[in-house]
Amino acid sequence: MAITPITSRALAVEQCQCPPNYWGLSCEDCAPGYYRTPTGPYGGFCVPCQCNGHSDVCDQISGVCLNCRHNTTGDHCDKCAVGFHGNATNGTPVDCLICACPLPVASNNFASGCDVSLDGERISCDCDYGYYGARCESCAAGFYGRPELAGDYCRPCQCSGNINPEDPSSCDSVTGDCLRCLNNTFGTACNLCAPGFFGDAVELKDCKNCDCDKCGTRKCDSYTGKCDCHENVVGEKCDRCELEHYGFSSCQGCRACDCQLASESSQCNEESGQCRCKPGVSGRTCDRCAAGFWNYGSEGTETKVGSREDL
Repeated sequence: MAITPITSRALAVEQCQCPPNYWGLSCEDCAPGYYRTPTGPYGGFCVPCQCNGHSDVCDQISGVCLNCRHNTTGDHCDKCAVGFHGNATNGTPVDCLICACPLPVASNNFASGCDVSLDGERISCDCDYGYYGARCESCAAGFYGRPELAGDYCRPCQCSGNINPEDPSSCDSVTGDCLRCLNNTFGTACNLCAPGFFGDAVELKDCKNCDCDKCGTRKCDSYTGKCDCHENVVGEKCDRCELEHYGFSSCQGCRACDCQLASESSQCNEESGQCRCKPGVSGRTCDRCAAGFWNYGSEGTETKVGSREDL
């Protein structure tokens, strides 16, 4: 007898009517907003997510809440997020309020948390690094800015690494100007070697003494150490007057000897500037006859004037 093959198909699949906390064709999964406990039949009961009213969904296996709202965080949305304060377990959208540290806006909230008195009048902020004060209203040592101005914040002072960042007086906490430069440096950014020093203040930080005579030098190049001499001062170290000049010890540069034609030499005394005059000649520059002499010339005076009795 021939066997007739079965060609018909099931026209419908059985689907269970699930309770609110289950879903699936056979109610085998937990519905959104529920998770499976480790106890109970068939792998555990499906129970509501415990999210304190701040999330509608959780991981169906662990029960950890997902996408916490209302500025909350934690496995069960049971904590206030960083920068907020309050009791997240109260179950309302306003459980967690932003810390006014120093302003109650996200751009100017510089604290990881805060404590607020019951009357709301006093606040104590847990300031982020770089901020200082009960409300984080000031920049800490080594930082500058205006945290109480919306949109502004504290950032490190730009002093080329030549300040002590733990010293509150090392830089201006508002402008960022560097005030106490170290390593023989100076400038609003401590990026130059101080007067009398030369080298690389930024990278090598090797500012060292200039080898210049302090009296004869106007300044030395802060990068090369080359001495810049006062007027009419010469020498690699600016340590002497130019020829035919005097007055080095004044530390204001040297002045010309300006010795006149009746001088023994064009060089004068290096301290006083007195020229060496020929006989019968006087004056610092040897520019006139001495008392009792006349006929000034390149050889001095020629004739001594006689007394009245000789006339």
